[in-house]
Amino acid sequence: MNVTIENCEISFPFDEYCRSIISVLPKADIVGIDEIRFVNTFSNQKSDKAYVACYLEGKSGKQATIEINTLNLIKDQIPEYIFKRHQEIAALFLSEIIAHEVGHHAHRFKRHGVKKNQAERFAEMYAKAGYYSYLRDRKRKILLAYKIAINNILLYDKKDRQIFFESRRELKDWIENNPNGIKFP
Repeated sequence: MNVTIENCEISFPFDEYCRSIISVLPKADIVGIDEIRFVNTFSNQKSDKAYVACYLEGKSGKQATIEINTLNLIKDQIPEYIFKRHQEIAALFLSEIIAHEVGHHAHRFKRHGVKKNQAERFAEMYAKAGYYSYLRDRKRKILLAYKIAINNILLYDKKDRQIFFESRRELKDWIENNPNGIKFP
């Protein structure tokens, strides 16, 4: 699968992290997705300009593409400073977005018997499973990134460090309470 970055001003190893994210998803579900493309504007004119990501299904489940609008991503989901200072945390957030779009692909071409009107719910469940699978796969690095943020008194005030602390605690608790993770729908 290709990872393409078009006109992106974010300094982040998208290729490396996208491959790590894709590696935790069921292999059969990513068959047919040829590319993840990071863009400033979506190639499909029908795509809502305010969306963070969109799935372009291609032909009969082949040559599908996931596009992620980096401007909307920074504005609505992952602040740019997270990409710069805490790459592991940014990748965790990105895993949910990518898994959501793979969920649309899996719903359309890999899962039979799931009703069309359940597509968004299916993609949300798939995104949750992808997020936690990625977390479990890279838990040490992700929890360390949170710990570094918690202890960085030069960059963050007490309130921000408390938010990092609570997020880390929630992730750690989830890992301990869910040793088998979440099954993909």
